Amino acid sequence: MNQNISTVSRTEWLKMLEEEYLKEFISSGGSAVKVLAVPDSMDVNSLISDIERKAEQNSYEHVFLDPLQPSPDGKKPDLHRIDKFFFAVTRKTDWIASCRQLARNYLLMNGITVPDSDDISNAEKIAEINDMPIHDLMNIYQTSLSQSVLRNHSFTNEFRIAITALIRSVLIADTSTPNRQELILNWFEGKTLPGSAAALKKVRIFEKINITNARLMLQSYTKWLPDTGKSGLVITLDLRPYEYKKLTAAQKKSEAFNRYYKAVNENASPEELRTIVENSEFSEPEIAYTDLAYFQMLTMIRRFIDEIDIFQNFLLVVLTTPNFYKNRSLDPSVKRCFYDYDALQTRIGLEVFDANRPNPSASLVFLEEVHGQ
Repeated sequence: MNQNISTVSRTEWLKMLEEEYLKEFISSGGSAVKVLAVPDSMDVNSLISDIERKAEQNSYEHVFLDPLQPSPDGKKPDLHRIDKFFFAVTRKTDWIASCRQLARNYLLMNGITVPDSDDISNAEKIAEINDMPIHDLMNIYQTSLSQSVLRNHSFTNEFRIAITALIRSVLIADTSTPNRQELILNWFEGKTLPGSAAALKKVRIFEKINITNARLMLQSYTKWLPDTGKSGLVITLDLRPYEYKKLTAAQKKSEAFNRYYKAVNENASPEELRTIVENSEFSEPEIAYTDLAYFQMLTMIRRFIDEIDIFQNFLLVVLTTPNFYKNRSLDPSVKRCFYDYDALQTRIGLEVFDANRPNPSASLVFLEEVHGQ
C-alpha cells in the first residue's frame, strides 16, 4: 500500500462509529466489519475501553477477544477456530437471566400478571395471582414460547431448541440429573457432562457446537440478542498477536546482526551500539501462532466480510498494526502482512478514497499517531 497514508484521529473515528453505526444502522439490523491500524504510540487498552463504553452506552453487548489471554482451561484461546470464537464471544452471557426476562415478557404479552420480583419460577403462585388453573397457565406459556422461538426459523435448529428448553425450564421444574439447564448451559460452553449425550438427544440436540455449526450459532446469537433487550453485538478482535511470527534461533541472530549493522550505518554512538548488543536477546510472547493458525484467522475475517449480510445487529472491529500493511518484499523486518492473503487485501485495501481527506467510515482506517502520550 501507499506509505503516505492519510490518518484519522481517534476522536473522529469513535464519533463516526457511534453516529453512523451504533445509534441506528447496527441496532436496526445492519452488520459491518471495520479494520483499524493502531499506531504504537496509542494506548490500545484505552481505545478498547472507548469502543466498549460507546457500545454499552447504546445498549450493545460488547466482547473483547484477546488472542494472548488463555481460555478458562489454561490453553491458547485459538480464536481462529470459529467454535472457539463462538465460545469466547458467549462466555459471559447470562443465558438464564435473559431467559427469565423473556419468560416474563411472554407471560405479560398474554395478559398474565407476573410478580414484581426477579424470580418468576413459581408457576403455582403466578396461576393463583391470575385465578386460573396451573395447566391453563402452562398451555398459554407453551403456546407463546412455541410461536416466539420454535417457529422463528431465522435461528438455527439447535439454537432454537436450546433457547426454548432454557426458557421452558424457568417455569417448568426439571428434577432429572443432570437437569435441563445444566445440560444446555454446558452445551453452550462446549462442555460435556456424564450422560449428557443421551439427555441432549431427548431434547433433539444431536451434536456439539463445532467448526461446522458454530458460524450458524453465532448468526443465531446476534439475531437473538435484540429479543433480550440488547441493541446487538459488538466484538473487538485484536489481530496483532497473529501478526507476530516466532523466530528460530538462527533468525534471532540474524535479526540482532541486522539491527547492529543498521545502527553502524547510521553512525550510532558507541553507547548506542553497546546497548544494542546488551539487548540482543529477543523477548517473545508466551502465546504465538503458527502460519496455519494465522491463515485460518485471515480466512475467518474474510468470511465475516463476505457473509456479513447473513448476520444481524453485528459489528466486528479488528485491531491491527500499521506494519501489517507494509510489503514484506520491500521491508524484510515484516514477517506477516495482509499481502499474504490476496482475498483479504482486495476486500479492505482496494477502496476508492479521497487523496486529501481520509474517510473515517472506510473499511480500513489508519489512526493517527499520538504525541506526548
